[in-house]
Amino acid sequence: MKVWRIAVLDIKTKSKMSTLEKADTSVIIFDCGTHHILEKSLVDWVKDSVSDKNVTVVRYDKSVSERENILNNINNKSKYTLVLYSFNPLLTKENVDLILDYLILREEKYIQLPYGCAFLTQYYINNSIKDPITFNGDGSQFLKVESPEELDYATEVICKRIIVDFARKGVKFINPDTIVINAYVNIEDGVTIYPFNTLSKDTYIHKNVILKDGNNITSSVIGVDSVIAHSTITNTNIGSNCIVFPYNVIENTLIEDNCTIKSHNTINKAKIGKNTTIESFNSIF
Repeated sequence: MKVWRIAVLDIKTKSKMSTLEKADTSVIIFDCGTHHILEKSLVDWVKDSVSDKNVTVVRYDKSVSERENILNNINNKSKYTLVLYSFNPLLTKENVDLILDYLILREEKYIQLPYGCAFLTQYYINNSIKDPITFNGDGSQFLKVESPEELDYATEVICKRIIVDFARKGVKFINPDTIVINAYVNIEDGVTIYPFNTLSKDTYIHKNVILKDGNNITSSVIGVDSVIAHSTITNTNIGSNCIVFPYNVIENTLIEDNCTIKSHNTINKAKIGKNTTIESFNSIF
């Protein structure tokens, strides 16, 4: 029976290895499925963790071994190779750095990951692997995401990461556990977001906007200093200093600066000029 040597890396210790040394790493990501989290494919989440590397994404061929899959896609010009799988979307750049630190600073030739591996490229090409060292860094980031329950958990983790990232950039969240921000949304600093907001697709929220409770905003732009309350907004561009009262449905519309949209309106394929007030209970098409 094979006995695996286990090497545990203290994740609080960070090396000062040169950027140039790490840069000579090629990454193979095996795409093993079609799942998405917050509108972004699992393989793209994994790519984010290695965005500064030379990355090749390929489908995993189940008819051959992992070694054959790797050899069929390896870049023999790179000094190091990192092999990852798309079903590990919780991986972060920090954990990838720990993997490469461990491999290079300890002068290891090959390390086994919970899924995937990292190695000296020429060593792997020329040798079979026996008695590999296992990397046990932040193992939670290697959660294999396949089942609906695993997808739900990974979505929750990534959603929290997105909110933390925006909070660091100056976005204020009220009760963030009720807020969903999808992968391609952009939010500028000074924005305040109240509970039960969902922001989707390529939505862009400009500085100092206030999103009151209960908005659902998709593929839309909200201008500087505007206030939006409990409305559904889709494929719409709202200018600066606008106020949208609750219970509006606005689609495919251009609303210019300094407009007020009062409650219970349905607006589709319209252009609302500057300084306009739309009273309540209107349908505009």
